[in-house]
Amino acid sequence: MGIRFTQATADFDQVSLRGEVAGAWDVDEVGDHPGMTDWERHHRADELIQSGGTFTVTGTGDIAPRLDGWTIEHTLIGAPAGLISVMIVAMLFVTGEYRRDPIGNSLLASAQRGRLLASKAA
Repeated sequence: MGIRFTQATADFDQVSLRGEVAGAWDVDEVGDHPGMTDWERHHRADELIQSGGTFTVTGTGDIAPRLDGWTIEHTLIGAPAGLISVMIVAMLFVTGEYRRDPIGNSLLASAQRGRLLASKAA
């Protein structure tokens, strides 16, 4: 799989700032990192042209999301274990009710199981 040279250009006009400005506009290289290949370092067509109130920005690079670092999938790793522990506690609660038989007396007083279990859960 080869490397393709891609280049994008964007024009920004009517660019303004609110509040106090500490100085003039400044050009800052973004994305120059140690993991770049030699081809990327030597074939960069980055450019900023300012003409009147219009800025023309030309650049190359990858705009895909970063793949390193924490993602939402990493934070959900423990969710199945947490759900299993909640199910175990719920099962112990229900079997304990039947073992000591307080639920039997309650069901004799009111035969509506759904309302009874909802009131016990609350």
